[in-house]
Order: sequence, then C-alpha cells, then structure tokens
Amino acid sequence: MRTPSMISTLLATLALASACTSAATGDAVPAPSPSASSVSSPPPDEGAVLRCADDDLVDSIAFSGPGWDVTKGALTKEARASYRIATTVFAYHRDEKRKADFDATLARVIEAAKVSPGLVGYQIAHSSNCGYARTISVWETEDDMMGFVLSGAHSDAMTKVRAVGIDGRTIGWEGTAKELPVSWPAARAKLVPTLP
Repeated sequence: MRTPSMISTLLATLALASACTSAATGDAVPAPSPSASSVSSPPPDEGAVLRCADDDLVDSIAFSGPGWDVTKGALTKEARASYRIATTVFAYHRDEKRKADFDATLARVIEAAKVSPGLVGYQIAHSSNCGYARTISVWETEDDMMGFVLSGAHSDAMTKVRAVGIDGRTIGWEGTAKELPVSWPAARAKLVPTLP
C-alpha cells in the first residue's frame, strides 16, 4: 500500500527519500503518488526502474564522513552498540534540465549532511543504465537521522521529489559496526522486498 510520506535523498539519505514514520520503523518508504500537475503520466510498470539490474553501478562518493576514517577503513571513535542505517534508490528523469536539477538538489543535500550531528558516513552511487542514484547513510541514532531528514536542505529536497524524479524507496534498519561500510549488494537486499 502506498502511503503519503517524505522522500529522502537522497542521503538518507542522503538520497532524497525517508519518511518520519516509516524510516523510524524500518518500513520501506515509497515516493508519494504524483499529482496530475507534477507528472504527465506515471511509469507503465511502477517500480520497474527500481528493479533494474544495476550492473554498471559506480560510486560517485565512496563511504566517507565525519565518523569514518577512510585511510584506515574504520570508525573514528569507539563503536556504538547500534547505528541507524538507511538506504535509498531514487530514479531520476533523464531529460537534461530535470537531471541537472536533481544533481543540484543532491549537491545541496550532501553539503548539509556533512555537517549534520550524528552522521557517521554516507556513500552515493549512480547507474546510468537504470537511471537512478542509490545512497547509504549511517547515523549514530535515529534521532540524528530524523534531525537531518527534517532539516532545511533535505526538507526542501523532499518537496521537489516529483519534479526531479520518477520513483524512489528508502528503508532503514538498526545495524552494528560490523556491517560498516554497508555494501551495495547488502543494501539492495534490504530494498528488494519493498519494491512493487
């Protein structure tokens, strides 16, 4: 069942797709249903883009952040008992203007995430074949993640979801330091059961 929700971005996001209620419970968060004014016609097979095999997935930003030492591949401080992890897949429009809008929105969200309290790290990848971006973000607590989700740049991005994108999903879960950094296949395994 599709429910109205906020989409995070990317970034968890970072990604542009996370919802207050569903991200907190670990439920998948679908993109809100498009209004007649925002999208001329929905994709013929809802979710088809999101189920695309992303064999060409390329990291745009490898896992990094204030809580992750990329040279050591380890946390910068003692491991917590658990972390809030979120992953997003977000299919963007391929026309030049809306793709540029997507990229600009994502850049603003990334800059805001970098200075958000509780961010451990994030990564972003794109699949040209599928026409989507994927994100993984790791937060010290769920409150930290939700503080970011509802913040300026991310909140603004959520209002633009249908203008810059086609469809998206986010799912969050509690994880441990042993899972870090989360691999793309592991993140996809969390998302696949949620796709239409």
